[in-house]
Amino acid sequence: MTISTTSTVIGGALTDIGWDGGAYLDVLNVALRDVRPRFETDRFRSTFRDQAIDRDWFASLLASNLYMEGYSAGRLKQYAGIVGDGLLQRDIARHAQDEARHSRQFYDLIFLVFPHLDDPTLRAEAEANVVDLNKITDCPAGYPPPEEEELVNSLILMNLFEIKALYLGNYLKPFIAAHSPVAQAPAALAMIERIAGDECHHIAYTARHLDRFIHQRGPTEIASLMSGFLDQMNQLEEYHL
Repeated sequence: MTISTTSTVIGGALTDIGWDGGAYLDVLNVALRDVRPRFETDRFRSTFRDQAIDRDWFASLLASNLYMEGYSAGRLKQYAGIVGDGLLQRDIARHAQDEARHSRQFYDLIFLVFPHLDDPTLRAEAEANVVDLNKITDCPAGYPPPEEEELVNSLILMNLFEIKALYLGNYLKPFIAAHSPVAQAPAALAMIERIAGDECHHIAYTARHLDRFIHQRGPTEIASLMSGFLDQMNQLEEYHL
């Protein structure tokens, strides 16, 4: 059986912030023994590489990241507004701000990596997908907060998709370097590194909240949920963060 590398990657990321991962890391390891994520496999990397060498495909991927980060930022801001727990509300609100910043960073990356695309029409089209959180409408007053089951599911999904995003950010790096003009490559790579740092923070905060629920609900239930969501994620062919 091929051993998952994800627990090692995430364990290292959590160690970097001074936390051993608690019960969360043990539960993640159980889930990874049941279901290996596609995004960590050689086949996934090879498929990504075969497409990413195409400049047009890679430019469209950066544009997709711009849109999806902005969309995620808006939904997270709304979700933060209805979560009752003050600490979780603060963490999700920061997550929303990070994703909004990422949408702007991917906007910048498009024109750093592909300066030949820099014309007023394309800039206007890209700018339209950069989110402004001040324009995101909050959920209506009295909107019911999520039940605990929904909250646990949301935290697991956020955690797993942020893990996938960390992998995908690393997969972007060699192609950012390859497609960028030599003078622009360092700035473009530094931007990807900053985004990856945010992904590590998102993994850590969702893991800490999940750790609390693991102690409340037991590791078996959370591990089973993680395995089920990993299996669903493996059915998706998506390469955006």
